[in-house]
Amino acid sequence: MNVRTDVTGSEIESRRPGGKSLKESYEHHDVGHAHVVGLLEERGFSVEEYGIDERDHDADEGIITSDRMDLKVYDGDRTAGFIDVKTKTRPRWMGLFNAGDYEKYVTHATEFGVPAFIVMSLVSDESIEDTFVTDMKEMTPMLSSTHEPVGRFPDGKGMCYVPHEYRHGIGFLYEKMSGYQ
Repeated sequence: MNVRTDVTGSEIESRRPGGKSLKESYEHHDVGHAHVVGLLEERGFSVEEYGIDERDHDADEGIITSDRMDLKVYDGDRTAGFIDVKTKTRPRWMGLFNAGDYEKYVTHATEFGVPAFIVMSLVSDESIEDTFVTDMKEMTPMLSSTHEPVGRFPDGKGMCYVPHEYRHGIGFLYEKMSGYQ
């Protein structure tokens, strides 16, 4: 489902942390996205773009949000899972994500019968410094959409935090996508 908001892109841009524009944020996202897709394809998975790319949308007409994660991953003909790629440019933001995305993750983790992951990477220029994987089905019981977010980002949006015990290496992703427990 796609939802058009009445908040314009220029209003959102004015509240973004560090003054980065949406397009600048996508540049970092592209680095993390390419990293994840490359790792999966090296292991024989195929990857389909599943979410909406906002960068070329006419921001003054309002922002389109989607309840879809970024990637749908296949192991042969079988859907192996969904991934939302998150990138951060400062270590202090690692493990934090927008509370508004939480419902999307819970839905994918519980209703589609396949794993749903956040793959979060620390990006510096054009390189990846650190990456972790979180299985949202494992993390779901500890969070509830009725709970208050753990804090607020500078733009006022609520934030959720991924505790260290739910952060795994990339090998965890391969195992879960291949059906191993």
